Amino acid sequence: MVLDATTRTELLDLYGRYAQAIDANDGDRWIECWLPEATFVPGVGAATAGRPIVGHAQLRSFAERRPDDYPRARILTTNHTFEQASDHIAGRCYGLVVDVGGDRPELAAHVVYHDEIVRYEGRWCFRARRPEADVEHRRRS
Repeated sequence: MVLDATTRTELLDLYGRYAQAIDANDGDRWIECWLPEATFVPGVGAATAGRPIVGHAQLRSFAERRPDDYPRARILTTNHTFEQASDHIAGRCYGLVVDVGGDRPELAAHVVYHDEIVRYEGRWCFRARRPEADVEHRRRS
């Protein structure tokens, strides 16, 4: 099923709000992108990759501390696709993690996001995000 233009625009706005909130380490704004019981399984970061983060409290803590080794990053997404599934919209896109913590931007990782998106209290929210890393550049100490 093809999504209408309004829905697609609203979904792209969710992706933008998500990236800008996590980039700002703004836990309160970031959890607005998630269902209260949502699951995020990071695809990068030595301490976080593959470890589920569940619910608003854990999501807020993750966003504020950024234990994924990217406290100064910019998340850029592209090539978004959306398909209606039985009880959610399946979203998929490519993501770049750009480390801006040094004297110049450095491409740190490329991931493929696999998302479950649902309507909640009048807005679109992630029910689950499971990014898979294609490649991650190990940071210099």
